Amino acid sequence: MAKVFELIAKIFALIGGLTLFCVAVFICVSVVLRNVFAVSFVGDFELTAYAMGTVVSLFLPYCQWRCGHLTIDFFMAGARPSTQHALNRFGSLLMGLIMALLLWRTAIGGLSAYKSQSSSMMFGFPDWIVYSFIVPSLSVTAIIAFWQSVVAMQGACYERA
Repeated sequence: MAKVFELIAKIFALIGGLTLFCVAVFICVSVVLRNVFAVSFVGDFELTAYAMGTVVSLFLPYCQWRCGHLTIDFFMAGARPSTQHALNRFGSLLMGLIMALLLWRTAIGGLSAYKSQSSSMMFGFPDWIVYSFIVPSLSVTAIIAFWQSVVAMQGACYERA
């Protein structure tokens, strides 16, 4: 199961990286066109904001898989390994709960955006599409975090980090 989670997390991160690259190219083209040719894309700021929100969510599963979230080692440095592992598992449980809460609220927000047909002001891009890209990332992150809190080997995060 660990290999499956790792593969899924890497695929999400790869998609996030490719999306980030495309956003960077889009921004560069937009800036050059605006400053050199006095031509601009309508809604380029909106599309960039939407894409960046999606990119951040796409990196979350890999970050959780690698246990790459911020920890305060100062407080755990003197603790026994068993205490460190217990706190690590507890942290993964908390992360899973937080991701599940975000998943729930994001899914409800996406359904609401779909029902109301809300869209960006300038470009008219439907808001629900962005939500539909964020929900799977939050789902995978929550599943990985719960798995790490229950099934993961003792010290899994410290061995990979």
